[in-house]
Amino acid sequence: ADQAFTMAGISRSQVDACQLYDCYTITVLLTLEDAGFCEKGQGAAFVNDHDLSYAGNFPINTNGGQLGFGQPGAAGGMIHIVEAVRQIQGRAGERQLSSADTMLSQAMAGSLANKRLLYCREADMRPAPIVPVATPTSQPFWDALAERRVEIQRCDDCSSWVFYPRVRCAACLSPALTWTEVSGEGTVYTFTVARQPTTPAFADVATPIIAVVELDEGPRLTTTLESIEPGDVRVGMRVQPVFVDAGDMTLLRHQPADEAES
Repeated sequence: ADQAFTMAGISRSQVDACQLYDCYTITVLLTLEDAGFCEKGQGAAFVNDHDLSYAGNFPINTNGGQLGFGQPGAAGGMIHIVEAVRQIQGRAGERQLSSADTMLSQAMAGSLANKRLLYCREADMRPAPIVPVATPTSQPFWDALAERRVEIQRCDDCSSWVFYPRVRCAACLSPALTWTEVSGEGTVYTFTVARQPTTPAFADVATPIIAVVELDEGPRLTTTLESIEPGDVRVGMRVQPVFVDAGDMTLLRHQPADEAES
């Protein structure tokens, strides 16, 4: 245990909560002793001296543990890690800890069972921003956005528009595609309101409105609508491009045309 704490670069006093495998009550006491939170044989006294609830001074198994919600079988090695991550990301609901920067998780059976200690820290669990990854085929699209322009491929042989970026025309399979500038303006073809974040990275984002916009030139593309409330969006409404910088990338969004012009 001492070696594990040293490798993690933290002390026992920095641990905000423990998520421990608890197939039996005695298992928790033995783990507390083995982890060095108390001396061998002093697990019961340690528990008596601390409040182990989510509101206590030494929270353990804030989701109730297997003693609370039952043996999940193969998931027994994973549920404690899941709870640790939820606490760190602030997604534990009513059982959310006021301080949840560093978690200790331990499993002994089922998936991810390892009989070892795993330390999860806030810096490791913070959701990273999600941005696209440019490929050689799509790079011209992103380069144009960086210049506040919208470019889409067009087939030199059949004049069909091609989007998303490809190496051949979707209509005639010709490889002769030319990047062509378009206005980026168009109308809302369809849309949906994502009321539940699809990943933790979107948890702090205002309710996203995902739309398919039919550009004036004809092709359709998927975008996010900004500067408008979900209840105000209408199919057929005019929209105009908005360029949003996200780190090294520039993203294409849309907003109502009259909002952009005012």
